[in-house]
Amino acid sequence: MSPEFGDRVDLSRLTRDLITQMEKDLDTDLEWVAAEHHNTEHPHVHVVIRGVRDSGETLRLSREFVQQGIRSMASDLCTRQLGYRTELDGPEAERREVNEKRFTLIDRRLLKDAQGFSPDVGARFFTVSRNPAQTGLSDMARSRTRHDVARLAVLRQMGLAESTGPNSWRVRRDFKQILRAMQRTSDSQRTLAAHGVLMSDERLRIEVLDLTQVTSVEGTVHWLPPNGPEPCLCDCWFFRGNVL
Repeated sequence: MSPEFGDRVDLSRLTRDLITQMEKDLDTDLEWVAAEHHNTEHPHVHVVIRGVRDSGETLRLSREFVQQGIRSMASDLCTRQLGYRTELDGPEAERREVNEKRFTLIDRRLLKDAQGFSPDVGARFFTVSRNPAQTGLSDMARSRTRHDVARLAVLRQMGLAESTGPNSWRVRRDFKQILRAMQRTSDSQRTLAAHGVLMSDERLRIEVLDLTQVTSVEGTVHWLPPNGPEPCLCDCWFFRGNVL
């Protein structure tokens, strides 16, 4: 979970409330583990849920429940914490995204145009047109257009977009994958810059835990994913159940 204003949200409370709501909707207790990440510019939470119901049957989550149901519940819980978005929240969130080296909501909006235009150079690019001076735009639409133009300028500096004339750009179709790779690299570099190594502090006591024998873990957790060499460094807390 990566809330839009993750720096304002109590992520621990959000995650526990979300799991509680999921348990009601799924009619089963859940065994889960979550890790809060605060070592990037966008605080977020990773959650792993054991795929077994309290009855012992296999727990299956539909694609719609994952993509729409969980998102809707998390959005509602964020609103309960922060209140409804003000007119300034939306533009402020987009303004903060303009210079990000990651895939943003602005990029997602630009990507929608890929479905509306034919490729102008083979299948490598799609065309985007944005004109902040266009007449008839509402204040909100004009603000979004300005953010789109500013973001396109940043993508141009990254080599992911090119200006093709007044108010027109062509964008690489694979820019989403490139931006996400840039984010992974940036997160690793930020950890290295802060601590010198991917482990946060070599002076800290290191202990290997059998998670089937513990009920809670607090502190810095160094995890090596089974399918890749890149470590994950996070502040972690554990709640009900075992980790498989």
